[in-house]
Amino acid sequence: MPRMNAALLRRSRATVPALVLACALLAACNNSNNGRTIINNNGLDCGLVANDLRGSWVVNFASGARDLMHCNHSSFDTTGLTGVSVSSTAMTFSNVDVSGSNFAASFLVTADGTDPAQVAELLGSVQADSCLALFKVWIAPYKTYVICLGAFDVGTRTIAASCDSAEPDNPVDGIPDAACDLSDVLNVAVTIP
Repeated sequence: MPRMNAALLRRSRATVPALVLACALLAACNNSNNGRTIINNNGLDCGLVANDLRGSWVVNFASGARDLMHCNHSSFDTTGLTGVSVSSTAMTFSNVDVSGSNFAASFLVTADGTDPAQVAELLGSVQADSCLALFKVWIAPYKTYVICLGAFDVGTRTIAASCDSAEPDNPVDGIPDAACDLSDVLNVAVTIP
């Protein structure tokens, strides 16, 4: 009989920590907020759902001209020249497609614009937990995507972002030809009315 008690004691020593861990993991999440989303108790969830990103995206750059620098293909460096220039004129993307990512906890955003040579003129990803937004906007006269990083505000449906890099696609074929830094950041605001 003492042998059975020793074996039972060894199994219970392994089971108790496993049960404690399982209970802790169950307590880490709860489905509240009227079923809208899962709330992480560690403070990472911003409350984003796919429908928050649907609608027209209005992109407003602060006007400016920037050089392309440190390109992985140096032939695209434009130091001393203008690599890309943006105006404060609003760019409206009314045909935005929002879908879940197969590879990350994020929503993918794509939209066509007015340039028939480029298939997607707005491409991005917004993290479902933190609302971090990484997106790129096609600047047709320069045949270049400007890449921006910011945070999506669920309450106002806006993104305040800064753009610090670019991807020229010249000749236009939908595949970036280089990855470059901008000589200075460009600021951009996105509104989803």
